[in-house]
Amino acid sequence: MSVPQGYTYWRMGQGFSKNQTEFLYQTVDNTLDHISNMKCWLESHDANQENDIGHSVQLLHEVQSNLLKQKTELSMELLNRLNMMFPTLSSSAELALTGKYLESFILLRSAFEGIFRFYLDLVYKIERKNLGTWSLKSEDWESVRNSGLLEGTTGIAKMVNIIRKLKLDTPFTRKYDIYKHSNIELLNKYTHAVIEHIVSDRSVDFSQEKKDMYVDGYIRMTEITIILYQNLINKIEPEIGLIVDANNVDETDMPKLFELLQK
Repeated sequence: MSVPQGYTYWRMGQGFSKNQTEFLYQTVDNTLDHISNMKCWLESHDANQENDIGHSVQLLHEVQSNLLKQKTELSMELLNRLNMMFPTLSSSAELALTGKYLESFILLRSAFEGIFRFYLDLVYKIERKNLGTWSLKSEDWESVRNSGLLEGTTGIAKMVNIIRKLKLDTPFTRKYDIYKHSNIELLNKYTHAVIEHIVSDRSVDFSQEKKDMYVDGYIRMTEITIILYQNLINKIEPEIGLIVDANNVDETDMPKLFELLQK
């Protein structure tokens, strides 16, 4: 298989040797899988694509920046937990934009669960330091403690219910509102994939429906994360203020976050 001269110049210009360039062309850049990935990436970024995750990423970066500026114990705890989730989010986005939707949905669902676990782990840490900050039954505190353990078995629905009992879910008003708003049930179909999902989602082809589903999930995860963070700040260190500018939040995309920031 001959290597195009232009490709050789491009790769050697990046610092690869001629032998390395030939190997890359034969094993990576010219494979059918890689070509399919690139085609899907281009379609995902087509000029006609209106919905993407760019705005959500910007909001999360704004949260990071504002938490870092505060440099309080709480802000740094929240920042560290958010930072731990970014590799999973970045990987899920890359997979979604290259047509690997099954894997992207699994990682996005994992990020959702991680946010809830890290959050309740911090709540438990705060409560142990300042007993009486929240009133919960002992069995609920046990679930909170378990949420932060590697072997913990507390599920998402249970964690959301506890967040409700902690009164950290404003402006949601009912028991499982966060759970429903997150659309976790839809992601569960892929996380607990039955054989037809596994078979139908192995091809690397662009799907507008699945791309839109991923974008919607990413937006909802961003919205819920910021809501939880802001509620905890309002409870523990209200002097920190808002961690995102209300003017930067699109009411159509994130109605619940927009509502919270108006209060």
